[in-house]
Amino acid sequence: MTTANGLVDDVNGWNFVAGSNDVSDDNGHGTLVAVCAPSAGNGQGIAGVCPQCTLIPVKVMQSSGSANYSDIAAGILYAPKRAPR
Repeated sequence: MTTANGLVDDVNGWNFVAGSNDVSDDNGHGTLVAVCAPSAGNGQGIAGVCPQCTLIPVKVMQSSGSANYSDIAAGILYAPKRAPR
């Protein structure tokens, strides 16, 4: 199934490195940030900056930890289009 943006099956986000919908985190950094950013705080030292935010997985870094500027730019442009309104 192709969505309105032309990407196949991007219901769970998009991997701009591989051109697929597999947004698995190779190093754990994205997952850690994704957990902390929207956190409302748990009274044990975690306080996020946006507890009402919706997250959309976008993978732009290679497993080595490096990234192409073009992938980063594509991810930045993609995310707002997928955000619920």
